[in-house]
Amino acid sequence: MRRNGILLAYTLALACMGHAPAASAVLTLDPKAVAAAQIRTTRVEAAPTAPPIAAYGWVLDPAPLAGLAGQLASAGSEVAAARARLALAKSAARRAEALYRADHNVSMATLQNAQAALDVAAARLRGAATQLAMLRAQARATWGARLAHALDAGISPLPQLSSGATLLVRVSLPLGQTSQHPAQAEATTPDGARMALEFFSPAPQAARGTAGQSFFYLAQGAAELPTETPLTVDLPAAPNRLGVVIPASAVVWQDGEALVYRDLGHGVFAPFPLPALVRTAGGYFVPQQGALVPGARIVSQGAALLLSASQAAKAGRAAAGDRD
Repeated sequence: MRRNGILLAYTLALACMGHAPAASAVLTLDPKAVAAAQIRTTRVEAAPTAPPIAAYGWVLDPAPLAGLAGQLASAGSEVAAARARLALAKSAARRAEALYRADHNVSMATLQNAQAALDVAAARLRGAATQLAMLRAQARATWGARLAHALDAGISPLPQLSSGATLLVRVSLPLGQTSQHPAQAEATTPDGARMALEFFSPAPQAARGTAGQSFFYLAQGAAELPTETPLTVDLPAAPNRLGVVIPASAVVWQDGEALVYRDLGHGVFAPFPLPALVRTAGGYFVPQQGALVPGARIVSQGAALLLSASQAAKAGRAAAGDRD
């Protein structure tokens, strides 16, 4: 079955090379090729608003945050102490040089020792500053800029997280879905209890086992929940967001980006990128954009073959260009 699909994609690619210009991603097929590929199309339906996004959540352990905050505080103190030692060393070196120049009131050895102490103090400050910079970079890479700043400065929400008055929740979207991280969301615990979440910042890393967008949310007064508790999170969609619903079979993925093929008529199929889409029971909700409006006809069966044919045709044209 897979072999037949590959052969069919290759056949379609040959047909595409004969009709489409080299710089175009538009595919043009004759009726026989369309029938052989069993391509089916459908009209997209209007949807008045986007449905809520069902996301995954986890209650995070605050211990790593507290530990990193302690390391940052210690490194910051070391930098401050190193600066103070450097200032003393500079003063001592200037004094020794002045005394040495004033009729050699101190020996050359004393001057050299003072200058060496200055060099050591400067090197220690550079080392302390480098260590602090590395910790700050680690905090930003792991927790994002806003939470990293809170860790570095010891400000809210760090005290509340450390005391357990506030929980830090990582919310992750399923792959292929996007969100503008609404300020408020609602989470459901495994026992059915519901709690309010408040957006804090984007998460710079995807959560374990997921590849979608991730965000940090705060939950107040839920200290009884243990860390790593899984949550089901409902993220409200943007209000009054017009769009269309497209079947799941119409969506194909290329380099991590979703797209559909629009049927332009007369065997012409054009790819249409989908920068934002929300999974629904009937397929995907896509915000209304460009030519993808209610009534537009898209490929609902055979989109994967069209994508394969497009890629094969592109590779064939590149090979032909190399031979030329």
